[in-house]
Amino acid sequence: MCAGSQHATPSAGSPTCTRVRVVFETRLNHTYDYCVPPALAALVRPGTRVVAPLGKSERVGYVVECDPPKLPGVQYRPILRMLDTDAAITPEMMALAQFVARYYYCSLGAALRCCMPAPVRKRSETAVMAHVVKLARPREEVLAHVQAIRSRAPRMAELLRLLATHPHDEPIRLSALVARAQTSVATVRTLERQGWLTVSLEKQRPRSEEGWIPVGAPALTPAQQHAVQTILAARDTFRVFLLQGVTGSGKTEVYLRVIGDALQRGRGAIVLVPEIALTPQTVERFRARFGERVAVLHSSLTDHERLQQWWSIRDGHARIVVGARSALFAPVQRPGVIVVDEEHERTYKQADEVPRYHARDLAVMRGRLHGCPVILGSATPSLESLYNVWRKKYQLLELPERVAGGTLPSIRLVDMREEVRVAPQLAIISRPLREALKECLGRREQAVLFLNRRGYCPVLACPTCYYVHHCPQCAVSLSYHASQQLICHVCGHTEPYAPPYHCPECRRTLALVGFGTQRVEKHLATLFPHARIARMDRDTTQRRGSHERILSAFGAGHIDILLGTQMIAKGLDFPNVTVVGVLNADIALHAPDFRATEYTWQLITQVAGRAGRSDKPGIVIVQSAEPSHPAITAAISGRWREFARTELEARRTLAYPPFSHLINLIIKGRDEHRVITAAQELVLELGYVRERLSPTVHGCVQVLGPAPASLPLAHGFHRWQVTLKSSAVCASLDHLVTPALRAKSYRGVEIIVDVDP
Repeated sequence: MCAGSQHATPSAGSPTCTRVRVVFETRLNHTYDYCVPPALAALVRPGTRVVAPLGKSERVGYVVECDPPKLPGVQYRPILRMLDTDAAITPEMMALAQFVARYYYCSLGAALRCCMPAPVRKRSETAVMAHVVKLARPREEVLAHVQAIRSRAPRMAELLRLLATHPHDEPIRLSALVARAQTSVATVRTLERQGWLTVSLEKQRPRSEEGWIPVGAPALTPAQQHAVQTILAARDTFRVFLLQGVTGSGKTEVYLRVIGDALQRGRGAIVLVPEIALTPQTVERFRARFGERVAVLHSSLTDHERLQQWWSIRDGHARIVVGARSALFAPVQRPGVIVVDEEHERTYKQADEVPRYHARDLAVMRGRLHGCPVILGSATPSLESLYNVWRKKYQLLELPERVAGGTLPSIRLVDMREEVRVAPQLAIISRPLREALKECLGRREQAVLFLNRRGYCPVLACPTCYYVHHCPQCAVSLSYHASQQLICHVCGHTEPYAPPYHCPECRRTLALVGFGTQRVEKHLATLFPHARIARMDRDTTQRRGSHERILSAFGAGHIDILLGTQMIAKGLDFPNVTVVGVLNADIALHAPDFRATEYTWQLITQVAGRAGRSDKPGIVIVQSAEPSHPAITAAISGRWREFARTELEARRTLAYPPFSHLINLIIKGRDEHRVITAAQELVLELGYVRERLSPTVHGCVQVLGPAPASLPLAHGFHRWQVTLKSSAVCASLDHLVTPALRAKSYRGVEIIVDVDP
């Protein structure tokens, strides 16, 4: 927690606050009013955190309003203490949290928690402070004193010598100085009393780059120059730009130029990337240009690192934030531009925690609140963003060619039905891909193979009746891993693999079916015994720093073939990659998701873009059992406009986004009967409410369900869902969902509201 209020002194004439309205960091969707002790009256303001009594306990809350209307006859309880010397939440972030609470249907306290990471909420500001030692007298005088006391006080002399020869602009920590001088803190304190040095408590900044030299900006292509000039013409105003550029067209350089302009004008920047795997390369480029002004926020940081980075941003030391979706809530001072790279990515949607927000959409809202441009970048834009372009809400900027004259790779589509007919072993690596890899290795070039399925074999099934061995806690098959275990990729349940398994239906022996990245890795080692192969998936990247180690080794040429899941499918730039293979390209086509076709097109296009990013020509081999599917043919041909129009027309017919909003009401519980009953009762309540109101009030277009959720059993909870198609989310939540949920008690179940799933 931040420094206590006793360290702040009110200035003369400061406005005083006698009562405050507080929300708490709980699911309680209520506000509570308290009186303010006179000693704190001049310090409290909206956005400060306070400790206040709630029932018989003490809770941390956020002040959302000062001096709310006083109710007659009410005895207000006082707040106990303040946790911030300054408002922890700025007015813009308070407005963003209020939008999150209303639109994504959560408490304001839950939304405000997003603005302060857990380490910041739980630990004091002093956790990022360190005792720093500095000279108190001129350097020449100190060195002369060192010579005078060297014989009678050698440890004092050595400590002063080290301090005097240390670079003046670099603080030295007390602990480091004592260790180097091989003395004790008592020696330092003695010299401090004598007036030779000072010891102070200062913020400990993240370690800066030693000897950092700014990297020069490359020359822009005409398309890049046009994009930069168009965006800069809208500086200090809210505009949304969709930067659509083919892979390798230099979208990042456009970001860098716009951010550089923002820094020159004293403003900051936020850059969102969808995957942790992308963060090292992106941060490297940004720090090469802007140095220590770049901060990083993502889930792989330790608590202390996250605390350091957050305070560095809050204090204005770091002006640029690069990170995953949670970086959107970073306390950047006066953002001048917000960038969402790979804006189409699903990982920008927070699906498992409250609030279930979409970072891309909130980036647009934060840009509106700060009055700054927002750049949504992608080679394969989401259909929602393209629709907003066609509605003139966003402005499209295109980068149709690769930088430095590079050409897009040639793409070859392989019909896997024919390959399997020739030989079953070709189901993993087809003949064309095998030949391409052989030639690539012969030229000492590199290859990337993509398969969005980890493990060794994804299914243990009966070849006769097609029974599948499922996880006992989830409605998914257990995947076989090379560690001789069956693992559930949803809940993590594991079982030792102990064949033979017999089918409970027909008593036949179950067989392992299909292939994942582990099996492909083993197959590649057999085909190319001298190749250096690395696998990058969730199993190989669990340890801290594993992403960076694998990508660094690949970039240094120590890996010939990089095999991985979707974390290698986008954003990575390696000039020596000339062959890309997409294994089982249609793996996502039949998922129970109306966006499955769009995802397939995006994924193939993004993976294909990893090849031929320098002057070396690239080739992409796409293996598919459905080679004529529109998503696959669109990715091969590059006709994204035609594909987008066809998909949007289909969604218009079915009233799917972007022509409506979806609100999923997920009913989950341990007892399946109770879950089904609650789902049926909820639909009836929704129907009753709809009958009493006009559609212009509730905004609901259609109610679908109840039906089993796409994952009907997860972590031991049965799940059903009711889906609302809405023309106005807030109206549907306020006038339809809320009354239906309050109309009765749904015992034994939890109802989750997920907006824009």
